[in-house]
Amino acid sequence: MREVQHLLGKTPNEDEGFDPDDVDAALAVILADAGFFIAPDEISFVQPVLDRMTFVNNDTRKEVVSRWNDLRKLSIDDLHSKLKNEDTSIVTIQLHRLADVRTHLSVREETWNHQHASLAG
Repeated sequence: MREVQHLLGKTPNEDEGFDPDDVDAALAVILADAGFFIAPDEISFVQPVLDRMTFVNNDTRKEVVSRWNDLRKLSIDDLHSKLKNEDTSIVTIQLHRLADVRTHLSVREETWNHQHASLAG
């Protein structure tokens, strides 16, 4: 999404070449297959579809969302350090998955910024 936003100079939308509704189900299937029942922040728009595809009770979903709202504010190192000593449960596994996405995107953004700077250079 960030690359598309950069190329267009604005956020893509339904009116100009990108309809998120067309990809919601496809993304939700990929997330569910990877064990997600809470969508990463960057593609949270698929959550309603993901909710219909995954069989996790609402209390568990709410707990993950609540804990992630606090954890997402931490640095990546602090985030992983905090999760490292947690007991294994469906909640902590989901939090680890969300943390891994955040880490991957952070590394990807650093790489993209470096490449973009070297091209602009």
